[in-house]
Amino acid sequence: MDIAALILILWIALYLFDANTANSTVSWIHEAANWLSGWSHNLTTRGHAQRIEAGRPPVDALDAHAPEPLRGADGP
Repeated sequence: MDIAALILILWIALYLFDANTANSTVSWIHEAANWLSGWSHNLTTRGHAQRIEAGRPPVDALDAHAPEPLRGADGP
């Protein structure tokens, strides 16, 4: 088993069992797991306006390629 995965799984188990973080072993596992998961910190802390702006290019691209709406029988 991969050592990184083992550390992360061990920290999840220790967290679920409310392990004493004052213990040096538990503290080391927590710090190692925190370091290993550092890439994912603050992934969802962007503001509402930034999320809207991030979604605009795909929507604009879809809108530019959208077919003309179908006209009804009574339409021109």
